[in-house]
Order: sequence, then C-alpha cells, then structure tokens
Amino acid sequence: MLGKEYNDMGLVFAQLNGNPIQPSEVAKKFLKIIEAAGLLRIRFHDLRHTHATLMLQQGVILKWYLNA
Repeated sequence: MLGKEYNDMGLVFAQLNGNPIQPSEVAKKFLKIIEAAGLLRIRFHDLRHTHATLMLQQGVILKWYLNA
C-alpha cells in the first residue's frame, strides 16, 4: 500500500512502513496472542527451542554456525 515509501528490508517482523520492530514489541504481542488463545505462557524465544527439538526428533541434522 505504501509503494515506494515502504522500506523493504526483508524482515519477518516489521513496522507497517517496513522498518525494524523492537524485539520487546514482538514478545508483548506474542504474549497477548497466546493468552487470548488460552495457551501455556511461554517466551517467543522458546519457539526456537521447540522447533529445534521437533526437527531433531524427526532426524533432521542441525548445523550450528557460530559468529567467531
């Protein structure tokens, strides 16, 4: 809708204009969603660990790259 005014940075989570959103804002919105759904309260970051665990259970080989 913003056309050339949209700042496409290829982000998963962004403000309406495409600029980065603060991680704390993502976490706040996530908590509101899971509470409204009546789900167990977890941190947004916990999804990463759950995803890795599920992948390992399925036999997916995970490669970890560290910034040295």
